Amino acid sequence: MLWFISRFYSSGDGVCAMNATSEMSHTEVLANRLAMLRSEHRALDIQIAELAAAALPDRITIQRLKKQKLALKDQITTLSAQLIPNIIA
Repeated sequence: MLWFISRFYSSGDGVCAMNATSEMSHTEVLANRLAMLRSEHRALDIQIAELAAAALPDRITIQRLKKQKLALKDQITTLSAQLIPNIIA
C-alpha cells in the first residue's frame, strides 16, 4: 500500500494530488505538529486537575491520563529537538 501511495505522489506526469501538508515545508509540518501536541498536553493537564478535584477522584483514570501526558511530553521534546538546529559551537 505504501508503495502505491508513494508511486501515486511521485508520478512523473507533473500532476500530483497535493494536500495541505505536502505544500508545507518540513519545518512547518513539525511546528504545526508541535503546537497540536502542546495543545493536547494542556488539555490533559486540565482534565487531570478536574478529575483530581472531584469528591471521589478516579485514581486509575488519573494515572492513565498522566501516562498519556508523559508520552505527549516525550513527543514534544523529540519534535522540539528536531526544530532546533544542531549548531556545533
